[in-house]
Amino acid sequence: MAARMRNRPDGRYCVSVSYEDSAGITRRHYVYGKTQAEANAKAKDARDRLEAGAPVRDASRTLSHRLAEW
Repeated sequence: MAARMRNRPDGRYCVSVSYEDSAGITRRHYVYGKTQAEANAKAKDARDRLEAGAPVRDASRTLSHRLAEW
């Protein structure tokens, strides 16, 4: 996993975390923070989740919404 930080024009900091998913495809996840420390903390949380085998972020839709759609 690699991470890269940059300062955005709106003043926020963006850290991109690159990782390889279960299919072997390289993906990027972006986290944002008002300070460098905040952005780095969010990137560390994302890396910790990946190392634990969990998805980098939680699903935005619940199971009940998916079942209702089905």
